[in-house]
Amino acid sequence: LVLVSNHGSVVEKKELMEIYGSLRPKKLVDYRNRCMLGFILFQGLKRIELEALRINDVNLQGGKIFVQKQRKSNSRWLHLDVVQILHLNEYFKKHRKKLLRNKTVDTDKFFLTYGRGGNMDGVFSKLLKDVRSLHPQIKDLYHIRTSVISHWLNEHGLMEAMIMAGHLNIGSTKRYDTKKYDKLQELLKTVHPMERLNLTA
Repeated sequence: LVLVSNHGSVVEKKELMEIYGSLRPKKLVDYRNRCMLGFILFQGLKRIELEALRINDVNLQGGKIFVQKQRKSNSRWLHLDVVQILHLNEYFKKHRKKLLRNKTVDTDKFFLTYGRGGNMDGVFSKLLKDVRSLHPQIKDLYHIRTSVISHWLNEHGLMEAMIMAGHLNIGSTKRYDTKKYDKLQELLKTVHPMERLNLTA
């Protein structure tokens, strides 16, 4: 694992998939939370972007979502992962309708709270608690986003990663580049006596 920020070390892609697969919905809100986690894990969405998501932003047939512009991020279209689409379709057609029954007014928000209120603090707290109960190495939900952006940098390059992350400038994206840390780690292996003896963890 390589440290990219004070949010934690880069989570490997295989481990990210394991995190998504480990959430087994049991209650109504769990189906919503799994979809929210998917948007963080596959599309790197921030909390504010998840809360701003509307029904028309999610194009399941086209396999993509539109992320609305925020004060500190650009709007963009992002592709959905194939494993998400079935879960999103199930949530939208079945579970979201049940959540909507508790509301006094209709809304086009894609993600709804369980009760009448609209504050999402408890939603995100429970999601993080559920993730950390199975994967305690995850510091917070932003830890997942930083890992996703780091992988985008390695796979798609700086400019594409900047667009996908919604960053307003390229400097914000450069902070997630782990290549220099990888080179430093390799260098340390050649000079650190414990590495030469192959005794480090």
